[in-house]
Amino acid sequence: MIRCMLICFAVTTTALFAGRALAQPPGADYSLRFVSSVGQSDSDSPADPDLIRPFETSDNPTMGRAILYSLLLPGLGDYYLGHHRRAGYFFATEAGLWTAFAVFRVQGRLREDTYIEHAARYAGVTQSHTEDFYATIRDYDSSDDYAVDIKNEGRFILIDGSASALDAYYLENRIADFEPWQWSSLDSRVEFQILRSDSENAYRNAEFAVWGAVANRVVSAIVTFASFRMAGSNEQVGRYQLDFTPPQKYRDYDAAVSLTRSF
Repeated sequence: MIRCMLICFAVTTTALFAGRALAQPPGADYSLRFVSSVGQSDSDSPADPDLIRPFETSDNPTMGRAILYSLLLPGLGDYYLGHHRRAGYFFATEAGLWTAFAVFRVQGRLREDTYIEHAARYAGVTQSHTEDFYATIRDYDSSDDYAVDIKNEGRFILIDGSASALDAYYLENRIADFEPWQWSSLDSRVEFQILRSDSENAYRNAEFAVWGAVANRVVSAIVTFASFRMAGSNEQVGRYQLDFTPPQKYRDYDAAVSLTRSF
């Protein structure tokens, strides 16, 4: 449970850092623009590089490509858009999640080998079996106790409660890879339960790490989308611009001053 909480904390922390970074996206320009073109027509005026939108570069980044990059590798979309610090948070979280996945998988496999060896030593199991078999021997001291339980179940189902009918019911309904077993003591069976539970928990934590990686991709894509939209809106919506270029209907004037706001 603690490991699962740590994984969730890592993804949540990434989202919080990314959210704070979105409040002031790198490269965003909120300053007023000053344009002077006294005595020049629009066709003669050189383009002011400061008026170019943040994403109007040589490679011309697109929203679809940025989101696709974020889904493939969290943070790559932000890196593509120039938000390198924010991308680093996602890169670090992704690396941590897959490292946790690898560690938990190895841990689960090692513990699985341990409880299989334990069953062979203390219950007389001579070969490797399916998960159903190990789940069964965890709950019964011996195969004889298991047979009694299955036959008792048959007494409530079968109309014919003869011994031969119950034996046939037991052979039909017992686990497929059945092998007789007998635990040497109750303590050895309890220890087997603990070892198997530890292995299952490790495998379960590995699955949580995978889901954390999925969540990391979703968060990264959402942040990239919001970042792209915010960068575009910063240049168009709610922006004031001071312009000295005469409007079209006042072309006879050599200079003019106008303050405009985009909506």
